[in-house]
Amino acid sequence: MSEIDPTSLDSLVDIVVPPPAGWWPLAPGWLLVLLAIGLAGLVRLAILLRDWRRNAYRRDALRELDRIAGSDGRTTWTKVPELLKRTALAAWPRADVAGLSGTAWVEFLNHTGRTPGFGGNIGERLLALSYEPGAVERFSTTDFQQVVEASRDWIRHHARPEAAPC
Repeated sequence: MSEIDPTSLDSLVDIVVPPPAGWWPLAPGWLLVLLAIGLAGLVRLAILLRDWRRNAYRRDALRELDRIAGSDGRTTWTKVPELLKRTALAAWPRADVAGLSGTAWVEFLNHTGRTPGFGGNIGERLLALSYEPGAVERFSTTDFQQVVEASRDWIRHHARPEAAPC
């Protein structure tokens, strides 16, 4: 009888490797992580939807401003100050905005905008469009475009009050 040599390489057997662990079903910890990510995504979506709804007045005002700026006649130029007032009334309480006129109105626009865009000549042109019937005849197209650009910037970037109605 032949004796088997324990040190012989002929008696080696291949190692059986188990299959890799699958990704599914996930461990309970991963399920909690996925649930937290999903909830955070839903909260973010709700915030984006709320902000989108709250800024509907801005989108409407910008569309109307584009319509006014793109019109051929100078008679529509006088609608820019009215549009700014209506936009402000949509964001602030009526008691805070409705009574403002003249330089107080321009100061309000400069204070609540990202930059004081209605300073100097642009503020004077805005007031002239508001209160002087023949002002549009004095303005060039460039003058009007400066008022439109300042108005567009204010509509896009004005700081709403914290307690503004939604």
